[in-house]
Amino acid sequence: MKRKYLILIPILILFIISIIYLPNSFKIKQTIWVILSLITLFILTRFKFKKILKYSEIIYTISLLLLIIVLVLNNFTNGSRGWINIGFISFQPSEFMKIALILISIKHKDKLNIWLFLSIYIIPMLLIF
Repeated sequence: MKRKYLILIPILILFIISIIYLPNSFKIKQTIWVILSLITLFILTRFKFKKILKYSEIIYTISLLLLIIVLVLNNFTNGSRGWINIGFISFQPSEFMKIALILISIKHKDKLNIWLFLSIYIIPMLLIF
């Protein structure tokens, strides 16, 4: 086993421990999310980080569009309006925005002045609030 995959061992142990204590109604859903997360992790490890940074503006734009969709759809899930429901799954676009903001900040760290910083962060903050 390659060294970079050794991180999967504690992740899987924590998953197994946590799944034992979940109510039965959540076990299948959480298992599906863990499997999807591990697949995503495997796919992302195949890319060089610089290639992912290259698409940071696209990831940011898609995340902004997802936040706007949340406002337009106006669906409530568990008393919150921050979710998008697609069939049997629902997700929070704000979680994707966190990743997008990190990526875009890393890519533009040399050019990031206060005005660029504010323009990048204020719009999603307003959409989330």
